[in-house]
Amino acid sequence: MISGYNLYGLRLNSNIKLKGWKEKKPYIHPHSTLEFGKVFRPSDGLENTIYRPFSVYNKEIFFLEIPTIAKYIIYNSNKVVIELYHQNKKNAGLIFFWDSILPILLLKNNFYPVHASAILDKYGYVHLFAGARGDGKSKLATALCLKGNFLISDDLCVLKWDKKQKTFITKSYTKHVDLWNDCISMFDGYTKEIKALYLRKKILKYRFDLSAYAKPNYQKVKSIFFIKVFNEEMNVHTTPLKGIKKINTSKNIIHSKDIAHVIAKDQNIFKFSSLIAQHLDLYTLNRSRLTLINETSDYLINEIFTTTAER
Repeated sequence: MISGYNLYGLRLNSNIKLKGWKEKKPYIHPHSTLEFGKVFRPSDGLENTIYRPFSVYNKEIFFLEIPTIAKYIIYNSNKVVIELYHQNKKNAGLIFFWDSILPILLLKNNFYPVHASAILDKYGYVHLFAGARGDGKSKLATALCLKGNFLISDDLCVLKWDKKQKTFITKSYTKHVDLWNDCISMFDGYTKEIKALYLRKKILKYRFDLSAYAKPNYQKVKSIFFIKVFNEEMNVHTTPLKGIKKINTSKNIIHSKDIAHVIAKDQNIFKFSSLIAQHLDLYTLNRSRLTLINETSDYLINEIFTTTAER
């Protein structure tokens, strides 16, 4: 049975059930389709193609192999096929679809995904928090939501340029955050309001329902913070990016930036990066591992959000 899904604005028809996303009638004109099937590694010697041990890509094809889990291929921008190594690997195969394939598919359809959590502050502005896995993006978004802000994104935020308002906008397509077991204490006092679901077998990771904090409508984006974690004394501070640093950072902001220039239209990527440099505030958010996440969220609320709202 084929169902339609709206994934961050991408219209997808799929015969694979995507848990956590609302099923719709199949789209008459989808951006892309998703199915299980046979996947073959592209042949050697193709022009303008990059070959790596577990991936091959050019402007028409993106191939990825996750050993023992699955093989994936994107044809142009309109078809994705997944081949599982074993049927009992379906859940693991879909995890890599969300993490590694969907961002590429969004890029190929001229969407602009950023690997970041995001919140809407009480002044009506969206702030993104980008960083490597384990740097606390989801924890920070959760802490900010529990202190009067609203959830936009847990891990993937898709930006859209509004030509009329001359600003970036984004919206929430998910209403949950995925956190490890050691983060549960953050929800002390909220247990009746927030539901937790067991996410992965044998791994202490939970999905917390933050639908009460979600904002479904498009909102204006104000800033992007790049989390930098260090091991020195307890401290947290921000540094605005300006000049050439801001321009260079804007060029590398796209989710899966290492292949964006190959699989996307270079002109669109360049235009997107230029707009970011011109219209968004960019910061590094320096945080010690010894600094509690609640202290970081308090710092942002009291020192940054208030200040940016006044400008």
